[in-house]
Amino acid sequence: MKPFIVIVHIFKMIDGQAKCLLLHRCGKFISGNWQMVTGKVHEGESAIAAAQRELFEETSLRPDRFYTADFLESFYLEKFDTICHAPVFLAFIDQEQTVILSPEEHDKYQWLSIPDALSLLEFSGQRAALIHIEEQFIKKTPNERFLLKL
Repeated sequence: MKPFIVIVHIFKMIDGQAKCLLLHRCGKFISGNWQMVTGKVHEGESAIAAAQRELFEETSLRPDRFYTADFLESFYLEKFDTICHAPVFLAFIDQEQTVILSPEEHDKYQWLSIPDALSLLEFSGQRAALIHIEEQFIKKTPNERFLLKL
């Protein structure tokens, strides 16, 4: 089954601590929600290409390292009356870059520690994905088999 939504968690080291980027939604869909980059897969587009495109469209960031997180977020989308299985990706930002938000979707952002991010995330799938990423990609060296070409 081909996914129609992708999710991208973004991390960078700040003062020796891994921080994740959360975006605050301001658009029509779940306004007020803190989330990671989330977007649709276009017709004929791969999930990897969609994740990289959405990452740039929503934040203007270009990852230095990009991984498949070996995790699917599953949730029900009332708007489409469907169950989504969204692949989760992970972008590491190693070089200094400026976050520029897509103003139709997000009105602010924060770089947060994992515990602080977990306290803001509303949905259990988001929290489960972040905990998985912490265990498999932050606390230990990521397995190179999950590294994707940019």
